[in-house]
Amino acid sequence: MNTKKLNKNVIKMSMNEVMKSFLFHCQFEKNLSSKTLKAYGTDLNQFAY
Repeated sequence: MNTKKLNKNVIKMSMNEVMKSFLFHCQFEKNLSSKTLKAYGTDLNQFAY
């Protein structure tokens, strides 16, 4: 088993959960527009992956 590949997947899952949580916060607690949320999501995906 390639542990480097496994660890990378675990990190991506954790980053994905953090991004979803942040976008949820922006949508429901900060009440940001759907266009802003889409832009944030795009930026986060480019940064994370």
